[in-house]
Amino acid sequence: MNQETPQHPDGMGTISEEHGQPPLAFEDETEMWAGRPSQWVNAITFFFWILFLIGAPVFWYMWDNRMIGYYSPIFDQYIHIVVYSLMGMAVFCMLMAYLSVKNELTVITRNKIRETHGISVMLRRNLYCEISDIQDIQSPPAGILGLFGISTLVIHTHDSDQPIIRIRGLRNRERVVSILHPLWRQLKVERRGYFN
Repeated sequence: MNQETPQHPDGMGTISEEHGQPPLAFEDETEMWAGRPSQWVNAITFFFWILFLIGAPVFWYMWDNRMIGYYSPIFDQYIHIVVYSLMGMAVFCMLMAYLSVKNELTVITRNKIRETHGISVMLRRNLYCEISDIQDIQSPPAGILGLFGISTLVIHTHDSDQPIIRIRGLRNRERVVSILHPLWRQLKVERRGYFN
């Protein structure tokens, strides 16, 4: 993240003080905003697997104390292996969900939107979309996440690789829109004049 530009007051990214004012050079990739989703987007995933982690030991206790019935020692051993495996899967799924959000990064420059995904350096990939390719910007209802001040910004584009860009887990969606809209309008006007 570019540390030379001032930070947002809400800590969700960076912003240039000049956005939308000077003419935009097509090669100018000055960083205007950068941010990662809030881990609140994993709330439902974490809630489900935590319930599972609580339920599995309860089931195990009831099984070992013959509250569910009596079965052979071999079957008991099989049940223990299954419960161990499912508990391990729950921890793994929560870890993957956490890392996926932690390593998701969206950067808005003066010309492009860059999305970074991947839970590790080896699996990381970057997707780029020209801001001038944006077709529409939508602010859908936040739903339950709105209770925590979290929302999503949906961007429809003409880019074949990124027809829909979802900037999720935003704490200040309107701030991002206020940065993106002037850039979008300015680039559309300037590029239309350039190619004509």
